[in-house]
Amino acid sequence: MLTMRPDWCGCGSGAIATELLEHIPEASLKREFARHIIGATLELLIEGICKHSPAPPLKESPGDLRWNLHETIYVYCPDVDDNALAEAVEYSSVVPDVNIIVPTGHSEILANACRQMLLSLEETAIPRRRKGRQRISQERRMPLITPLDTHVSFRTSFTAADLGWTKNHAVLELFRCHNRRVINAACDDSILVDIPPE
Repeated sequence: MLTMRPDWCGCGSGAIATELLEHIPEASLKREFARHIIGATLELLIEGICKHSPAPPLKESPGDLRWNLHETIYVYCPDVDDNALAEAVEYSSVVPDVNIIVPTGHSEILANACRQMLLSLEETAIPRRRKGRQRISQERRMPLITPLDTHVSFRTSFTAADLGWTKNHAVLELFRCHNRRVINAACDDSILVDIPPE
């Protein structure tokens, strides 16, 4: 079981999640932890949406680390490599709203590589000189590439605002939801989070 730091109240949910992730030794368990924490953020997002309108369905593809929510696709790439770049470029031409989530500290690397690849594809497709700044065409949209800690903090903050929760309550609800997901998926209980009292 994972334990939150004693001063968790002074930390953001993304920082806490990232720190817990760093304490997991095995890559497969890191992947499962990230899958469930991202899924928990999206379930809490739906809870906040339900306050104002009917709940949209959340479709999850666990093997692909992909979630569809309304018209947005969320994808987690645990490794920032050529496969992640290929996936980002592929999504740029297919899906209007895609959020690619990567491990903390790796978003700029993937974003820069994706931007260069998309510009290269544009140059190949339209071999003319451009004046000024190069832009990616409307047919290909640069996907939003977000570090895991930012995604978790952003989603938790908006859920707290939507539901009138305090920051600390939102953090605890996030990890309660994470734990429910881990238990329901019959995952290794070493990625459960010990929830401190509120």
